[in-house]
Amino acid sequence: MRIVTDKNTAEEMISDYNNSLLDCFEYKKIINESYMPDKFLFFEEHGQVFPLVVKDGIVTFYGGMRHNHYNSYKIETNFLNKVLYYLESKRYNYRLLSLTDDLFPKLEGDYQCFDVPCPVSWRYNNIKAFTLESFLNRYPSKKRRKMQNILNHGDEYAVNLIDFDMFVKQFSSLIILHKKYFRDRGLQSVWEGNEMLLLKIIHYFQKVAYVKIKVFRKDQCLKGMYIMVYNETELLHYFGSSFDVKDPFISKLIYFDLLESAATLAGSSSIGYLDALPGSYGNKKRFGFSPIPLYALVHDPEWVIRRDDSLTQEEYWKLYGRIFGAEVCK
Repeated sequence: MRIVTDKNTAEEMISDYNNSLLDCFEYKKIINESYMPDKFLFFEEHGQVFPLVVKDGIVTFYGGMRHNHYNSYKIETNFLNKVLYYLESKRYNYRLLSLTDDLFPKLEGDYQCFDVPCPVSWRYNNIKAFTLESFLNRYPSKKRRKMQNILNHGDEYAVNLIDFDMFVKQFSSLIILHKKYFRDRGLQSVWEGNEMLLLKIIHYFQKVAYVKIKVFRKDQCLKGMYIMVYNETELLHYFGSSFDVKDPFISKLIYFDLLESAATLAGSSSIGYLDALPGSYGNKKRFGFSPIPLYALVHDPEWVIRRDDSLTQEEYWKLYGRIFGAEVCK
């Protein structure tokens, strides 16, 4: 097993990695530069690469922990356990998050305790089939009338596409409204302090794919927005926000428009689903998005072991079908 700590050599090892828009070298390089790790710690064996970095004594995947939505690293059993043995022998704490593959079956006994619950991702399956009529018909009559009432208020809002140049010009104003909305709810946006990273990411999407940006206004006041990113095979809801905490309709109207737009974009393409990523699940679950399992390996005393509270017990067992190693070790 080879260990590479030189930045340029390490990045060259994964420069051709291109699994998806969010799981590729170019995207991860952007978020890694923002993360600013103290050290590179790439492992290589028989052509397999496990790209790790160290910051403040914590080992993570290349790109860090925040906005590193998917990590699809295929790794053989022996190689994985050798990597973990090295981290343990050097007394590193680690948080290897958002794994798309379940590595638990590959873990040796002593390492199974580090298999922990990870927040799920959200996906609207068969997005091409979405219509407002079919969506409303899923609900019992009382709930259907409530949703229809929200749609009836849609005419009070002006919904406009803005091009990328206009978005860049308005970005400062939009992100201020977004952060204020979260603060008004007693929360903090995940983009607080990372505003320019978001702009860099949208620039990246504009270069490698298509970006669709919509804003919502009422009485000339900005009320919300969303950003979708797509190519021939992928469709992402990367960013969206209400701007008015007192507006009872805007967050749901955004999702209605988002799903209609996504269905149109999917059209006759090979796009099968709308990926809404991990994160806030309220409207995602309410509007028919399904949970997608993600996994994590964590050895860190500061980590709180808990299951994703967006899942019911029934959903959890259907999705994972097992308990986590860390829960057995308690």
